Amino acid sequence: MKAQRYFAAALLAVVLAFVMPVSGQSDRGSITGTVKDQSGGLVANAKVTATNTDTNEVREATTSDEGSYTLPELKAGPYKVSIEAQGFKTSTAENIQVAVQVVRTLDINLEIGAVGEVVTVVSESAPVIQ
Repeated sequence: MKAQRYFAAALLAVVLAFVMPVSGQSDRGSITGTVKDQSGGLVANAKVTATNTDTNEVREATTSDEGSYTLPELKAGPYKVSIEAQGFKTSTAENIQVAVQVVRTLDINLEIGAVGEVVTVVSESAPVIQ
C-alpha cells in the first residue's frame, strides 16, 4: 500500500513538473522601430511620443544608441507618433493602428532642419496579419 502511495506521489510530481503556467491574454499591442537620418545614419536619443487619438493617453520613449525604440503595452487603437531630435525637423506619423497582441513596426527617417519644422506622414491602415 505504501508503495502505491509513493508511486502516485512521484507520478504527480513528475506531471506537475511539466505543466507550464498559463498566462492571461493581453489586450495590448506595441510599436517599435528605428529612427534614421536622411543618409541612413542612426539617430540616438530622439524623443518618441505616441498619443492614442481616441483617449489622448500619451506614452514616451527615447531611442537607443542604435536608433531603436519600443513603446510596449499600448491600448489597441489609433495613434499619432511624433519623433523629435536636435538638429532635425519633427516627424509625425498619423493613423498608426495598434492591434491586440501585435507588434507594429514604424521606422522613421528624419530630415535635417529645426525642431519647430514638422513633417507629417499619414499611414494607410493595412489589415493586420498575425
